[in-house]
Amino acid sequence: MLSRQQQLQYCNICKNRKKTPDSVIVCQLTDKKADFSDSCEYYEKDSQLMEANMIRRRNIRKQKLRSDFVFGLDRIGIKNGIVAGILLLFIGIIWLIVGINFGYIFWYPTILILMGVTALIIGVFNSIRRSIARDQSMEDQIDDVIDQ
Repeated sequence: MLSRQQQLQYCNICKNRKKTPDSVIVCQLTDKKADFSDSCEYYEKDSQLMEANMIRRRNIRKQKLRSDFVFGLDRIGIKNGIVAGILLLFIGIIWLIVGINFGYIFWYPTILILMGVTALIIGVFNSIRRSIARDQSMEDQIDDVIDQ
């Protein structure tokens, strides 16, 4: 016997679904909640809704997987915050060392180092977020297979 959650997975993509004023999904033909054990005799797949859901999921994934905030370095092709942070840190540290060797201390290397640390932190968090989104997308693909 299917659980209520599993029954609702079928009902959510069925053409014969309707919502009551209480936002409960019921069958449009019987006006009852799902009570089938393995399959519903009234089930009719809503292909348009499934296609709309897949398009919406793709758009959400694209939005989530956009490039990190990299202080404008995306203009030269650097879209990963970790790479941008390491690059900014490297340039800032080199500039600071060279400046100290010549007897000058500039504010710019310090600013670059702070920007590098910020980009690195943002990149790490976004990398974790993208990893979770990829895992979620794999679950969505499994759900898509189940839906079909």
